[in-house]
Amino acid sequence: MDSGFPCIQPDELAHEKEIKQPLFAIANAVNTTSDLPTLYREIHHSLGTVLDVTNFYIAIIDEKNKKLNFPYHVDSRAKEFRTVPDDTAPGASDSLTGLVVTQKKPVLLNTSEINAVADINREDRPLPRIWMGAPLRIEGVVTGVVAVQSYEDPGCFSQKDLDILTMVSDQIALAVSRKQAEEKLNKSEKRYRTLFEKSKDAILIIKNRLFVDCNQATVDMLGYENKTRLLQTHPSQLSPQRQPDGKDSYTKANEMMDTAVRNGSHRFEWDHVRADGTVFPVEVLLTTISTEKGNQEIHTIWRDITERKKREAALRDSRRRMRAILEANPEPMVVYDLNGHPQYLNPAFTKVFGWTFDELKGRRIPFVPGDQEELTSKVIEEIFRYGKPISFEAKRLTKDRTLLDTIISAAINKNDRGEIIGIVVNLTDITERKRLEAQYKQAQKMEAIGTLAGGIAHDFNNILSGIFGYSQLAERDIENPEKVKKYLAEVVNGARRSAELVQQILTFSRQSEYQKQNLKLGLILKEAVKLVRSSIPTTIEIRTEINTEAEVLADPTKMHQVILNLATNAYHAMAKTGGTLTISLSEIRIRAPKAVKGREIHPGNYLCLNVEDTGHGMDGPTLEKVFEPYFTTKKIGKGTGFGLALVHAIVEEHDGFIEAESKLNKGSVFNIYLPEIDPATTTASRDKKKRTAINGDEHIMVVDDEAAIRSVARDVIQRYGYRVTLFENGAEAFRDFEAHPGRYDLIVSDMTMPVMTGEHLAKKVLEIKPDFPIILCTGFTENLSEEQAYELGIKKFIYKPITNRDLVAAIRETLDAP
Repeated sequence: MDSGFPCIQPDELAHEKEIKQPLFAIANAVNTTSDLPTLYREIHHSLGTVLDVTNFYIAIIDEKNKKLNFPYHVDSRAKEFRTVPDDTAPGASDSLTGLVVTQKKPVLLNTSEINAVADINREDRPLPRIWMGAPLRIEGVVTGVVAVQSYEDPGCFSQKDLDILTMVSDQIALAVSRKQAEEKLNKSEKRYRTLFEKSKDAILIIKNRLFVDCNQATVDMLGYENKTRLLQTHPSQLSPQRQPDGKDSYTKANEMMDTAVRNGSHRFEWDHVRADGTVFPVEVLLTTISTEKGNQEIHTIWRDITERKKREAALRDSRRRMRAILEANPEPMVVYDLNGHPQYLNPAFTKVFGWTFDELKGRRIPFVPGDQEELTSKVIEEIFRYGKPISFEAKRLTKDRTLLDTIISAAINKNDRGEIIGIVVNLTDITERKRLEAQYKQAQKMEAIGTLAGGIAHDFNNILSGIFGYSQLAERDIENPEKVKKYLAEVVNGARRSAELVQQILTFSRQSEYQKQNLKLGLILKEAVKLVRSSIPTTIEIRTEINTEAEVLADPTKMHQVILNLATNAYHAMAKTGGTLTISLSEIRIRAPKAVKGREIHPGNYLCLNVEDTGHGMDGPTLEKVFEPYFTTKKIGKGTGFGLALVHAIVEEHDGFIEAESKLNKGSVFNIYLPEIDPATTTASRDKKKRTAINGDEHIMVVDDEAAIRSVARDVIQRYGYRVTLFENGAEAFRDFEAHPGRYDLIVSDMTMPVMTGEHLAKKVLEIKPDFPIILCTGFTENLSEEQAYELGIKKFIYKPITNRDLVAAIRETLDAP
């Protein structure tokens, strides 16, 4: 009767039993062998019970490097198996082993088939007569090949043997895979244990809220005798009763572990206690790890941060001290970021400039005047380009738009990593100092004038004596025109000398900003020497040597001041003994850069002003300080000092430099070098002035309270073709102008007059006709400067006395101005 089950033949049962034996042996070898090489040997031995494995090898695919490796091979002829290169990686078919990988199925090759593959790939090793291989698969993926071969017997293997190898290959693949994983795990655990033991950070393992293991660093950190003694200690004994935030350590520890379990990890700071009772801070990292049994362990890493805490405390103290210094700094200070936005302002900044940090946060400080923006941009660019601190003078506006003179010191600001994060700026308000310096400079001028006063009075008396004398002679010889003409010429000459003397005094004493112009320094020197000669006793001989007519770009007032201050200094040095004062002017060429008191002087043509005396001289220390501000060897009540600091400042502001030499009882020498102007420029300028015509037919209003001045002005101006109407005060002149604004082409007015001043008249006229040409004349005034006059709209501002031709030339120039 048919049972419904297939009939199993005795040969099949024997074959199945034959195969089970190596399968069982291979499976058992996974648990009994210690490493892969031993497992490979057991596989080889077990397979040998059912197959001829005289020549046997196992190949494993290295997925990472795309190669076939041969970790185990036994061969009667080939002693070494080379690693199959990249091009025979999975997917290639240029070797017997690679053929199995490519086809992903067992292969049994006879001699001819083997020779065909070998011929294609030029195999140079011994070739077998028969070869058989089966893929090793894990979940359908080929991971390697198991192969046997014979060099002598071409009939050594059959299809039945290939079936056996195929059936065993899956067990081999599984065994190799498990052993690989086991070895990988062992290596990982070994590495972890090595890290665990060698780590300088304390590492502990917590199970059920108790420490179950730790490394040596933990023992050392806590100061215990050994690991056993430490692990016998309850965790609560390793912390003080309370943490720095005041929380109970036991309660807070549970909170931290709960957080780690909930989030997977948790990092925080904690205070621990050493075995000797000392408390120290640590940084803690708790990491939750699930074990194979489904339990959870907390791996704990402690890092002693005692030194870090000390550094942080020191840094906080340093920052507190620095902030205290910044807060106490009487000078305004700003810390900028790279966008130019303030990150910090000290109280002094708010006090001086008015803004608070909250007002300026996130924006630029609006305190740079428009005419200072280019300078500021260049300085900032220089700071970042060269990385060095820089100091410069500039003007800044306060919140209420008051303009301040400041000295700005700036330097790059870096963070702890040395990265540039902005700049630090210190601003020193020197507005008051500048005002005092201006007063001081004026005092220097007045001192020089005081020194010269006696000589000036003497000169004036001599000039007036000549004027009186020649006037009386002209009256006496009124009937003799030739003599009268000669006498009047001398009177005019005396008047001109008086005017020049007055002009020099006013020019020198006037307090004004620099008015640089093309200047023949030789002419200024001659004028100054006249004043000096009139002022110092005849016991001092003056020698003058002017060897050039070259020009410099300079302010005539300041050049007067330089020469008179140096001459006054020389006079003081020779006042008791007399001597020789030598003043000379010459041209020199500096051919190479020259260093003078920290400044680099560029090559070029210079005028050299030399002032030399034969006085008492100076010793070394005095000479070193002679150009320092406010330095003086004079006693109290005897003046402000030599004034050489003022000379030094003027020379530097004219792009020049000064050198001094002196020895006790040997006199002193001062050499001043000023850049020379290109002669072609000055010649063209003079030629242009020569070509200017001064005649005209326009209608001129002349306003002056002095009848003689009005009368002379009328006669002179009419002589050059102009029409003239005279007025004796500003009010009368304005009434006529207001009634007939189109009648006049230009007004020439005195400055100081009763009823209405020239300034007031000009303002009222300009209200009616804003561009109307006005010339203001003054002998001396402190109420309106030349700069203020031009700002008011006045076209020309001239000082009396003025020659007839110069007056008419000024009228023509003003009328022709665009």
